[in-house]
Amino acid sequence: MTVPYKPKQREKHTATLIDDKLYILSGRENSGIDVGKDFFYLEILKSFNTQNLSWKDLSNTNILLPHYGAAAVSGGKNGNTIFLYGGTNETGAMGFSLYLQSAK
Repeated sequence: MTVPYKPKQREKHTATLIDDKLYILSGRENSGIDVGKDFFYLEILKSFNTQNLSWKDLSNTNILLPHYGAAAVSGGKNGNTIFLYGGTNETGAMGFSLYLQSAK
């Protein structure tokens, strides 16, 4: 039996809505520790229990360094591209980044 994915509490993460999925990327714990390369989503149009959310882990597809404090928006030709701007990672301030993730 597969153990359901349960993300750590976080702040300064990105949250991007693409179609019926809310994608969450990186961030850091309230203590200031990076949460790593966490990348996951929640299907928001399906019925769900707020006490037991069914997150889907995509962390193994995340090619970005751990970061926090970036702004994110969806766009691109098919609307399934996540654009990141700004934020901070272990090397300092980030500029513009492009992250491709199929929403299908």
